[in-house]
Amino acid sequence: MVNPKPGDLVYAITTDDVLIKKGSCGVIEGEEGKIKKTYSVLFNPSTIPWWNKGFINSSGGPSRFIKANYMNDTKKSRLINFQYFPGLPATVAARTKRKKVRVFEVDL
Repeated sequence: MVNPKPGDLVYAITTDDVLIKKGSCGVIEGEEGKIKKTYSVLFNPSTIPWWNKGFINSSGGPSRFIKANYMNDTKKSRLINFQYFPGLPATVAARTKRKKVRVFEVDL
């Protein structure tokens, strides 16, 4: 079994949330490499997620705390773009890098 981790994607295959529609995609937020029992997942981010100095976060959409054991591994991966700021702290001069992440599904 593969554990979900920050940066991975989560698709809502069913949902009871009016802000998170079926098929919505979310990004697991948190500290890189840190395995937890529950994660904050931000769905439908309005911007490219950030991957700065070992922390993954995003903004613009609804978030839910989801237990890791509720996320089912699809055994698929995707390349997605993440923003980072090479000279933190900074608000300009963001750069983009592609990372390969795992894809999980969840019933909300």
